[in-house]
Amino acid sequence: MDAPGREEVANADLIQEILELVDTCGSDIYYEYVPGHLDIPGNIAAHNLAQRGARS
Repeated sequence: MDAPGREEVANADLIQEILELVDTCGSDIYYEYVPGHLDIPGNIAAHNLAQRGARS
């Protein structure tokens, strides 16, 4: 999951496994880059949930 001139992706094996599972579910899933620290409501909620999960 890396290309010449690009950094290696952390957890590439896990990401690849997730992508393969997504392919088998028969649904369309779209990914969108959302920059951090811009006060986007959904991003703030995701950040708070990630922090809570990291603490548990």
